[in-house]
Amino acid sequence: MILNSCIFKERGFLWKSFIIQHEYFNKAISDVMRIISNKNIIPILSGIKINAFDNKIELIDSNSKIIVIR
Repeated sequence: MILNSCIFKERGFLWKSFIIQHEYFNKAISDVMRIISNKNIIPILSGIKINAFDNKIELIDSNSKIIVIR
């Protein structure tokens, strides 16, 4: 649940800032990390991608076989 969000421009880039309840964010990250192992063969797949929208965020993690979106 996003409580507040805004878009601002800095150094020629558009940035999205958001405020979210700590409990929801921690739960979502825990869910995504639990499903995907930290032992990725491909180093670029070792993080979590965060997409922020107007009223929600997506946490995306993957390895070479599975993609998890929460």
